[in-house]
Order: sequence, then C-alpha cells, then structure tokens
Amino acid sequence: MLRARAMIGRFLGPETLRQRVIVLLFGTALGQALPMLASPLLTRLFDPHEFGVLGVFSAACMSLIPLATMRYECVLLIARSAEDVADTLVLTGLTVLAMSLLALCIVAAIPFESFFDLPGLSHVKFFLPVALFCVAMYQLLVYEATRVGNFTPVARTKLLQGVVGPSSQILLGLAGFGPVGLVIGFILSQAAGAASLYRRFIVPHFPAIRASNLGRVRRLARTHVSFPLFSSWSGVLQEAGNNYLIIILIIAFYDPTVAGFLFLSDRIVGRPLLIVTTSLLQVAAGDLSKRLREEPGTVLVRFLKIVGVQFVLSTLWCGFVATVIPLIVAPVFGADWIGAVPFIQTICIAYVFQATMHPVSPTLQLMERQGALAAWEIVRAAAIVGGVVWAARTGRDPLFAVALYAGIQAGMQILLFFGQVYQISKLKADPSQEAKSGARALEIATD
Repeated sequence: MLRARAMIGRFLGPETLRQRVIVLLFGTALGQALPMLASPLLTRLFDPHEFGVLGVFSAACMSLIPLATMRYECVLLIARSAEDVADTLVLTGLTVLAMSLLALCIVAAIPFESFFDLPGLSHVKFFLPVALFCVAMYQLLVYEATRVGNFTPVARTKLLQGVVGPSSQILLGLAGFGPVGLVIGFILSQAAGAASLYRRFIVPHFPAIRASNLGRVRRLARTHVSFPLFSSWSGVLQEAGNNYLIIILIIAFYDPTVAGFLFLSDRIVGRPLLIVTTSLLQVAAGDLSKRLREEPGTVLVRFLKIVGVQFVLSTLWCGFVATVIPLIVAPVFGADWIGAVPFIQTICIAYVFQATMHPVSPTLQLMERQGALAAWEIVRAAAIVGGVVWAARTGRDPLFAVALYAGIQAGMQILLFFGQVYQISKLKADPSQEAKSGARALEIATD
C-alpha cells in the first residue's frame, strides 16, 4: 500500500499540486455523477429528439466560448499586478457582453431552423446568447481561480451545477416544457456556477475595477491582440472537433434522434473519461512544462508513460461500456433509447483515442509548435465535415456516418501522437531547445 501511494505521489508531483488535483477531481466527479444518476429519469421525461435539441444547443454554445472571450481570459495568467488583473477582468467581461449581444443579433436575423430538421430549435435559439454569456463568464472566473491557485470554490461550483442542472430539468420536464426545459436547465446550471465564483473572485476586485479606465483597457487589448487573432479561432476548432461538430452535422444531415443518442453516449462514456483526463491534463501540463525547461531528455519517457497508462484506462472503460450497454439501455433509460446501442458502441472507438491523447494534447503548445497544432486542428475539422457530408450525400445511413467519424477521430489522434513523438525526439537530440511554457502551461491546464 505504501509503495503504491509513493508511486501515485511521484506521478502527481508535489503535495500542494496533488491536493489541488484531488480537490478538482472530487468536485468534478460529484458534479458529473449527479447528472448521470438523474439520466434514467430524464430519459423518461424527454425523448431522444428533445435531447437532440439540447445536444445541438450545447454543442454550439460550448464551441463558441473561445470567440465569446476572444481568449483574453488567458491574460490573467500572465498578469503582473492587481491593476493588470482588474483591467483584464474588465476587458474580458466587456468582450463577452459584446459577443453575446452580437450572437443575439445573429440568431434574430438568420432562420437557423430552416437549415435543420429540428422543430424545437426555433423555440430555443434565442436562449443561445444568454447561455453563451453564462458559460463564457464562468470560463473567465475559472481562469481567475487558476491564477490565484484556489480550486476549492471551482470544485464546489461543479457540485452546484450538478445539482441545479438536473433538478431544474426534471421539474421543467414534469411541467411539460419539452426541449425548452432541457435548455433552461443547462443555462441555470451555468449561471449558478458563474454567480458562485463571481462573489468569490470578482467582488474583492471591485475597488481596482472601478479604478480601471478605457485607455488602460484598450492598451491591454492591443498588447495581447494575438489571443483574438489566433487563439480564438483555433480554440473554436479544438472545441468543435471534440465531439461537438459531429452532433451538429448529424442534426443537419440526419435524424435529430441520432443526435440524442450521441448526447447520451457522451454522458455515459465521455463524461467519466473526461473526469480523469482533465485532472491528469492539469498535472501533465505542469510536469511536461518543467521537464521541457529543465530536463528535455526525460520528456519522451514521461510522455509515453502518460499515454500508455491513459490508453489502458480508456480501453478498459470503453470496452466495458460497449459490452454491457445492450443489457442496460432499456431497463435503465427506457425503451425509446434501445436504438442508441449501436451508436454508443461505435463511438467508443473515438473516445478511446481521444481520452488517450487528451492529457498530453498541449505538448505541441508547450514546445511552441502552435502552427503545427493549428494545422492539425484544421485538417481534423475538414476531415470530419468532409466525411459526414460525403456519407450523407451518397445515401449512407447515420450509423455509417458515425462509424466514419469515429475512424477519422481515431486516425487523427494517432497522427497527433506520432507528430508529438517526432517533435519530442528532435528536442531530445538538441537539449538546448527550451519551451517558453510557464504561462502557457497554466493556460492549457484550465482548458
């Protein structure tokens, strides 16, 4: 037991970092467990089509976060004074407000429901600006929590969101609100998290925020213009490529019910994996960053160790789910969800490789190879869109499209693995190369 504990300690790093990871892991696990426990009731109150509406709504919202903030929240991690922190909070807050108002104008002007065979979309599209504002402000406040190293309030908000979201969705489902109830529950959970962190991390900055002025904020925006110019759009590609884009494409070209099946697969397969990989990413980003600066020759061994462990864990979990899902879908989620079985089993292929690479995904950024990573994101998004559109245009069924997506996602993750190994090998051959990764490691750890 002592030996195992020592091995875990060496893997996680210093005691303080270990404690922070455990706090986040515990809070995130509880926050994700509650919606999973509520799923059997929710899937009986709402049918797959209604979950498809929530799926496309949340996919659009989460994918647009980098545009809503323009990634100015990253400036918090390199702020040198309380004045810089206050100016960054003002700049990012105003950017989020402006982008949310722009989103309102866009959804009012463009009839998105005409592009999707999704009747409920017309009832929920005007909620998108509100949801975008809430999730973007939550993102900003999480970055501030990361800057000060106080993760306990963030862990509490995960639990709060896990309570507010499902409970409000259940109540609204019983009241007959349909997909609107699911969307409102999603917004309330995000708003609850943002409000909780607002009291903890914004109120103490009120004096400095009031002392901020437009001239300082404009100078800050110009100084860090690279974030909106490059990080914003690449962030959208990154978010969309992580299982959000496939939901939007399925809604556009196939039955919305299938999008509901994919949303359920994310809750059953993806969320548990995300709990582990997100916590491990925060450790890996800091560890690899330190090794790149101080011991570049040890990076490859560490990288391969993390990937190997995560591959085993991901394969075991996805294999277990794919095996038992035919037995539990009907009794647990209801007869309406039996059709989800082949889709869940198929998309498990994508989850294995995504979860394997997620903890080490920032390696190229830490090595200052943002161009290579951006190129990979563009190719992945293009391949996914092209593959699904080709499948739809040639009359292939939705299961084939999902299988094609899973294959593309797996292939791109394998390509990313070999690309990272190649870059690390070059670094090992030339130890004089060092990554300028202090602030970047913190930026990545919060994504």
